[in-house]
Amino acid sequence: AALERVQPERVPPEQIHATLGAPWIPPGTVEYFAYSLFPGQTWGLHIAYVEPTATWTVTCTNPRIERSEENRSIVGAPRMYGLEILQDTLNLKIPVIYDEFEGVDGGTYRVKNEQESAAAQGKQVELRERWAAWAWADAERADSLANLYNARYNTMRPRTFCGAHLTFPGLASEMGGKPLTLQKHQVDGAARILSCGSGGGGAGGSGDEGTLLTWKVGSGKTLGAICGVVKRVQLGLSRRALFVVPKHTLPQWRAAFLSAYPGLADELIAATDDAFGPTNRKRFLSSIATGDARYALVTYEQFKSIPLSQETFQSHMGAEISDLRAHLDAAIAGSDEAKALKRAFKAREKTLLRFAARYEEAWARATATGDAPIMWDDLGVDLLVYDEAHYVKNDMFSTHMTNIAGLPRAESHRAFDARVKAHVTMHRGGVLIGL
Repeated sequence: AALERVQPERVPPEQIHATLGAPWIPPGTVEYFAYSLFPGQTWGLHIAYVEPTATWTVTCTNPRIERSEENRSIVGAPRMYGLEILQDTLNLKIPVIYDEFEGVDGGTYRVKNEQESAAAQGKQVELRERWAAWAWADAERADSLANLYNARYNTMRPRTFCGAHLTFPGLASEMGGKPLTLQKHQVDGAARILSCGSGGGGAGGSGDEGTLLTWKVGSGKTLGAICGVVKRVQLGLSRRALFVVPKHTLPQWRAAFLSAYPGLADELIAATDDAFGPTNRKRFLSSIATGDARYALVTYEQFKSIPLSQETFQSHMGAEISDLRAHLDAAIAGSDEAKALKRAFKAREKTLLRFAARYEEAWARATATGDAPIMWDDLGVDLLVYDEAHYVKNDMFSTHMTNIAGLPRAESHRAFDARVKAHVTMHRGGVLIGL
């Protein structure tokens, strides 16, 4: 009964917006819709969704559908068949028609045909409207789609955290000449940080291995994070914490930490501008790996310059490629799914190899002196705190959407590096905190 009271209320069909191309909609449902566009046709259409590349494919083996008036003009446009518009719509692409011309140098170049593109885009709007009307028209289908939506997106209830019972030994009574009293959201945030790792995470686990504190600017995020991290270490839940912060805020973080916990001055090591210089780099990293410091502060650039071991990086890269190759092998040979996967595989592999080349350079620099270099794996960090985590949002992901404001056009090496290091930390039983 107690569980039933906190279960989210079911979202009814009339409150669900089912976009044509949404990944939760079964390909069979989309295929059934596609047949409705071509009256009298019952075979020859195959629609599939390739999850690892977020790609929808439309295959037609029925010549009557291909030659039909619906495909050529009713669903389709003068320069784009209806099935092509359907595939672009499923993949969230805007249809664009180009005219090709031969240049004076013998090569060809393309120019967008505005009129024909507008015609195709108009047909796309009509197609989406037909889908919106069709999807919920049948009561049984509407109920089935609503059940799928609720099963996928409406099964979680946000957990609330209360830190009223917590105490913070060593926390200063004053800060900046004023009495220091933690606000409720800071204490609750500390409780959230303490809860990380409590769900059976770690190597091979699937527990709660991290959190993201999304507080408003000026709400005391720095102090709340410091208190939560120190409390974790005091309780023995974490052994060594590394704060990764923007360069211009590192002095502020150091001052805030020492003001809040003046008794931990000997346990904090903060990087300076020359800490990662040729003569100081190994000394600084050694002090983190083997010293008594429980807390370390570094900048984004310094964090990125700490190399992963070759074994760790190659294992991670191999896992990504193997995962994509497994989906490729499972696809039907010669099908559109396989073709889409091959293109995605080549693009992903090219990006990973480019990143690998950068790591090769870092390994070469690290071993240039002949000494055994200190890698990320050697630092013993089991609590990684990343400030302003939105700066590492531009990681690799599959999408077919274009011309979207804020959508990155290229993968960020900083984001990729941070992700791999975070995964290494969590795989070894550590915790990630984003701010």
